[in-house]
Amino acid sequence: MDNDSYKENTVKNLMLSALWMVENGYSVFANEGETAIQRKLIDTWGVQSWVRPRLDDGRYLALFRIKARGINYDIHCLHRIKIGDDIYEYWLMKVYAKSWADIKDHSVFLITRGKEITAPRQIIKKSDHFFDNYQIDSQHTLKLPTENLQILYDIEAWNFPKSYENSTINKHQIAIDENGKFKIIP
Repeated sequence: MDNDSYKENTVKNLMLSALWMVENGYSVFANEGETAIQRKLIDTWGVQSWVRPRLDDGRYLALFRIKARGINYDIHCLHRIKIGDDIYEYWLMKVYAKSWADIKDHSVFLITRGKEITAPRQIIKKSDHFFDNYQIDSQHTLKLPTENLQILYDIEAWNFPKSYENSTINKHQIAIDENGKFKIIP
């Protein structure tokens, strides 16, 4: 396999594994443990989970980090609502790459639907461009609370300007002060 094919396969495998993490990572981690996730990622896509997943720990609803060949994915569940029997979530995948990996840093935005927290999810919307709400039905909308400084800090819109071209949320950076509080940098 030539080097270009290897790079293309790595990029494709990272995206496939990241989508699998959004749909199944929470469920597999909660029901089978971290080792099951690691085995699936390595055996199926040659991708590593490089830090322990964080699920509903008081800071993150869900956070997974995977990597391969100089490309890292931070996969966040940013917001969750329950409507009827379904749980809807807003997910963000931040893609960082070393210069030699030949891929640009960018973000991917997803909406999922599932029956319960520890069940698999179904991706119902995926976009390379930021959106802050998703119309679920005629009466319900999932709205990302973009006034929440912690969410803005996690999004890091200022580091991914192409992904936020049609948005105003990348106008300010958010930092954590010495007291652990989120603040807007003037």
